[in-house]
Amino acid sequence: MFSLGLVGCGATSQAEVITSLVIHNKSGRVLNDVSLKVPKTGSIVSCSSIPPSGECSFGFQQRESQNNPVIISWVQNEKPYSHRLSADMIGHQNSELPLTVYLNILDYGAIQAAMK
Repeated sequence: MFSLGLVGCGATSQAEVITSLVIHNKSGRVLNDVSLKVPKTGSIVSCSSIPPSGECSFGFQQRESQNNPVIISWVQNEKPYSHRLSADMIGHQNSELPLTVYLNILDYGAIQAAMK
């Protein structure tokens, strides 16, 4: 299930191979009900709680990116947040090596995304 849920995270004409996802809490507050969904496939991964400076990570079998948009949502300071992320927002690496998608959640609902 994890591989289906995360193949939406890359962007390039050369298919990238994604093997993991790291959601890092870079805010000063606990994150609750963190989930990443791929609407096209119905796949979901989630973490119930991530403390400040903590992270939640998922590993899965190598799979080529299908460039599906994803939706990440969480509750921070009792306020729900949600962002739709597309491949263009995450960026890409022209790499033959397996890649990790990093999602950094900041204060006030802000998010940073990268692939390395």
